[in-house]
Amino acid sequence: MSDLSIVEVTMDQEILSLQQDGANARALGRSAIDNPFYKSDAMPGHTGEPVEQWNRKMEAWNLGWTIEDMMRPSNIAAAFRSLPIGEARSGRSASAYAPHIGPSGSG
Repeated sequence: MSDLSIVEVTMDQEILSLQQDGANARALGRSAIDNPFYKSDAMPGHTGEPVEQWNRKMEAWNLGWTIEDMMRPSNIAAAFRSLPIGEARSGRSASAYAPHIGPSGSG
């Protein structure tokens, strides 16, 4: 394995670990704003790391948090309610989705 491959594998493991950290934070009820990479001492200007590297870490944590957030029962239910079929079941007519079609089905 070349030195570059070792760096890539290490980076991938770090990204996966950060995604898990974000998911864990959401499971514990923390906000997306609690991303540790938003803290001033973790910013590239303070750490000296390249902005691209910091951005990958910040986004990895956010992705983990977001995936866990979407798995919350309230978010799943809200997603289904936002589907057209969910609204139709709530009493909306088909013409609400296709106003050019009248009640008789003609346009």
